Amino acid sequence: MRAAHRSENESAFPRRAAAAYPSVDDCVTKKEAIMRKLARSASIFLFILLGGFFVWFGWTYANVKEPLWFHAAAIPETAREAVRPIYFALMSLIGGASIGLGALGLFVSTTTLRKGSVAAASALAAAYATPLVFAAMTAESLAAETGAPTSWRLMGGDVSPVWSLI
Repeated sequence: MRAAHRSENESAFPRRAAAAYPSVDDCVTKKEAIMRKLARSASIFLFILLGGFFVWFGWTYANVKEPLWFHAAAIPETAREAVRPIYFALMSLIGGASIGLGALGLFVSTTTLRKGSVAAASALAAAYATPLVFAAMTAESLAAETGAPTSWRLMGGDVSPVWSLI
C-alpha cells in the first residue's frame, strides 16, 4: 500500500512500466508541468472572460429601448418607424442567443475545461468564433450596402489582417 505522502526520493511524476512508446506524461519535466498548468489556467480565464462578455452583450442587446446609433444610420429616416418591431424582435433574438452561448461557455469553462478536455476547448473556441466572424461579415456588407458606420473599418479600426485570414 502506498503512503499518503511521497518520500523525497519519489518523483511527483512517477514513471510507468516501460512501453513501446512513452506516454506524454512520462516526458514531462516539473517545469513543463508548471507551464502547462499556467497555460491551461490562462486559457480557462480567457474562456470565462469571453463567456461573461457574451452574457453582457446579450443582455445589452435584449434590453435595448432605442435603435443603436450605428444600426439607425443604416435605416432610411422614412422607414425607421416601420422597422422598429422587427428591429427589436431581432435584437431580442440576438441577445437571447448570446446570453445562451455565454452561459453555456461559462458552464463548459468551469467544468469540462478544468478537467483538461482539448475537444471541449476546441468546440468552445469554434462556438465563440462563429458569431464574431458572422458579425464582422454582416457589418462589412451592411456598411457596403448602406454606407452606415457599422463596419469596424469605417469606425476607424484596421480589419485587413482579419479579412486576409478569411
